[in-house]
Amino acid sequence: RLIDNQRRIDYVVTGLAVGLAVATKYNAALLIVPFLIAHIINFRHCESRRILAGRSLPAGKAGNPINLNLAIFAGAVIITFIISNPYSVLDAGFFWESLTHRIRGGYRGLGHHLAYSLFEGLGAIPTILGAIGLVGFLKKDFKKAIFLISFPAIFYIHLVFKSQPFPRYALPMIPFLAIGMAFLMFELYEKAKTNALKIAIIAVSLALVMPTTAKSIKADTLFTSKDTRIEAKEWIEKNIQPDIRIALAHTFFSPPLEQATGQLKEKERIISTQPELKNLKSRKLALLIKGRKPSNTYHVYYLRG
Repeated sequence: RLIDNQRRIDYVVTGLAVGLAVATKYNAALLIVPFLIAHIINFRHCESRRILAGRSLPAGKAGNPINLNLAIFAGAVIITFIISNPYSVLDAGFFWESLTHRIRGGYRGLGHHLAYSLFEGLGAIPTILGAIGLVGFLKKDFKKAIFLISFPAIFYIHLVFKSQPFPRYALPMIPFLAIGMAFLMFELYEKAKTNALKIAIIAVSLALVMPTTAKSIKADTLFTSKDTRIEAKEWIEKNIQPDIRIALAHTFFSPPLEQATGQLKEKERIISTQPELKNLKSRKLALLIKGRKPSNTYHVYYLRG
């Protein structure tokens, strides 16, 4: 809509959507790139229509893409973000510190998310065909294709230089690659001259999505199953008497056993030496101690610092 029209309501709606997206996940701020591309295309369309209509601007007032519409969009983004994420203003110092120093991520290399996340998740052939389809879209409608491709392109650059290794970080790429693959298949289908060829294209399309469909169903089955850490915890509580000493290899990838009250009280001294959130941690620890049932606690030790 921003490309085809210059209605201010579209700038407001886009600003609301981007503000909500950024408040939900900070790297959605990359949506500013496709927005600016749409805005510039829109501006040039309007300039071209004005020139063709023979309308001239007053002297010294040449067209400028930095205009009121841009300010309306920016205002909508900022207001929506603050309403959705009020602590960014109420505790601005901590917010800025967490934004600049605590968000983990680093250089992942050019091929990590391509080979590990996309090839292993979506599949190598669908990923490649999706990319070919997005590039092929350039021939059909260059301006709208640049708008569409800009987000997955800038997002992948972000994945290369500032992300974590987990495949879920590549999820925002999937819809765009699906659009690209669909575009390519429809183009081939429309150009097919025989029904046999059209049926073959449909069959290939279904075959390409079947491995991913199988993975999706398997993942849903896994995610709705009981966590193996919980299964281990339940087995220990059923078969091992309380207060036994148990060593765990990891603080997260292990059964969430409840530590004995004495061990929890030892943590009061540790909290007193930590630089931040002492009151919150102390309150949490007090609630944990209060809620302990000796019949379900163990002396838990970890094999790492």
